[in-house]
Amino acid sequence: MPFDWSGYMTNQIKNRKELAKALGGVDEGTLEGLKKEKQRYDQAIKSLSDESISAFNLVLLPEKLPIEETARAIDDLSKFGINVASLIVNEVIPTDVLNGNWFLERRRATQEKYFQEIETRFKGVLRKDVPLFDTDIYGIQSLKKVGKHLYDQ
Repeated sequence: MPFDWSGYMTNQIKNRKELAKALGGVDEGTLEGLKKEKQRYDQAIKSLSDESISAFNLVLLPEKLPIEETARAIDDLSKFGINVASLIVNEVIPTDVLNGNWFLERRRATQEKYFQEIETRFKGVLRKDVPLFDTDIYGIQSLKKVGKHLYDQ
């Protein structure tokens, strides 16, 4: 998301006015187009920051890089008054499938370490876990399985 787009558009409008003045004429059509684009962007940000109509839910994996990306996204969004409602931690290895499988046990232990980091870094943000399924998620039936884990339905 281009977070400084509004500022960029403001600068474009100012620069176009200065350029047009230096060249001896103002292209009102171009300026109006830029102003409308800026207004649309500002309205979108206003809508996204209104928690009565919008909610941001970020999805991450219990791994280092996704945690860093999530922290950066939360920070960037907060600069616009957009709060993150929840975190969905995806591809969590279910403990009931470990059954002495050393590989899965080690991966799950690594995930446990990152669960702690997620809890510490994103304290107060609702967290829901979605297990690693045995197939890709696509189609309505798969989405219903994910929904069951997210909403207990």
